[in-house]
Amino acid sequence: MQTDPDASFGPIRFGDFEVDARSHELLRSGRKIRLQEKSFLVLYELLKSPGRVVSREELAAALWPKEHFVDAEHGLNTAVRRLREALGDSADEARFVETLPRLGYRFIGAIETRSEPIDGREPPDMEPAAAGASPPTVRPRRRGSLAAAAVLAAVALAIVATRGVRSRSTRPSAAAPASPPGRTDAVSELLARSRYLRNVKRPAEARKFVEEALRLDPKNAEALGGLALSLLAEGKDEQARETARRALEIDPKAWEADRALGVLARGAGDFAGAERHFRHAVELAPTDSKARNRLARHLFECGRIDEGREQIVETRRLAPDDPDVQNIWMEYALRTGDFEGAIRQGESWMVIWGKQIEGQPTPLVRDMLGLAYVGARRHEEAIAQFRAIDPDDDLRVALALAYAGRAAEARAILDANEKEASTDPGRDGAMAMAYIALGDLDRAFEHLDRQLAARWFPSWLYCPLFHPIRKDPRWAAFAQRLEREFFRGEEGPTAPALLAFLQPWPRPAKRAPTRAGS
Repeated sequence: MQTDPDASFGPIRFGDFEVDARSHELLRSGRKIRLQEKSFLVLYELLKSPGRVVSREELAAALWPKEHFVDAEHGLNTAVRRLREALGDSADEARFVETLPRLGYRFIGAIETRSEPIDGREPPDMEPAAAGASPPTVRPRRRGSLAAAAVLAAVALAIVATRGVRSRSTRPSAAAPASPPGRTDAVSELLARSRYLRNVKRPAEARKFVEEALRLDPKNAEALGGLALSLLAEGKDEQARETARRALEIDPKAWEADRALGVLARGAGDFAGAERHFRHAVELAPTDSKARNRLARHLFECGRIDEGREQIVETRRLAPDDPDVQNIWMEYALRTGDFEGAIRQGESWMVIWGKQIEGQPTPLVRDMLGLAYVGARRHEEAIAQFRAIDPDDDLRVALALAYAGRAAEARAILDANEKEASTDPGRDGAMAMAYIALGDLDRAFEHLDRQLAARWFPSWLYCPLFHPIRKDPRWAAFAQRLEREFFRGEEGPTAPALLAFLQPWPRPAKRAPTRAGS
């Protein structure tokens, strides 16, 4: 029987490690190290071209066929993290896998490849070695050597040849019971697709995939956590709460369930409880940018800007090209009074993502961009952004007109809105913002009181645009009321109106985007 020519090559070695491309195994000092398939394929792609930067797009294409619909950003982050754990490597002090922000990764270790004869045969297409000659090697750090390229190309053929066989042979049969520690490839694929759809704000589609995963594995805590987030985005709060709790009963490490419970706690006015859940999610999934982003947004909305910044610095390192990571940097600039910086971030986001992402993020970014234009005294551009969100919402226009010195026009808009009977806390918040811009703090406090009565926390007051209200003698008592009602670790009464409108920059309810940053 003829032996596959690629079998004539020995393992790839670096440091104490050996990589066997035929068996997809990683060994250290001769002992096999457990490594998931995706992480192995990342290592293989980097070893094919040591020293060359391999983009995230190249790696994603190698790990997931084009027809697969997955959250490649999250999946790749996880695969690289697990690879580094297996190698005892780190992003900050890399010995083998180096991260180049916004570019990709490259292998920087010293590589040895053996092409010595196996079973008495010489490697194909090579002259016999002279007696006593040492096997050819690739010298450490000589990247791009022709010898290494030839050997690694042969290894490439081996991986291509064995990849499909391996993936089929490791898939459990239909009769095999589901076992959470070793989830089937099918469940993992469904969960990856669901997470991708959820991250691009398509919760209804995401839910279909996560429900299919639960059909295959009804006690899968990760799937239940994902379902809780989908239910939350659909406004089914009690179902989301019950599902998230069930996930944590099955596995206390179901971090997406913690994230869902954090949003629910925040909506009930329990900000201390919300923070506990958000922080626990980050502890369980420290490389997940979405979990860190949600904690950062919560900290921003509580006025703890420096603490929030610590989180978004890490999210930018983890996922610099993620749209949620980019828009939260815009929010940071806005909340610190860097209006020109917020404008740069917002304009860039709109160019890249404005037409690609469905749902809530685009109006939220437009709203922040409009507020940044107001802060930079670019009032006509601000009004254009506000009109693009909702041509019929004139309260943001009143805000821009007030800051532009056109007080009579702003006042006319506000007077007309005062005549409309409304119990909408979003409208009250938007009117309070405009009254602060006019300097009418009596009316501003009146509408803030209404907003608090609906248990809607006015996080927008931490933006410097609205700091003039802090000079009023009533501010100290108002700030104490916020502390008493939202930060004592107790849930308030059921507040469905609040749960429906958690955006940090209030707008009238009929036009409000739902559940920002869940």
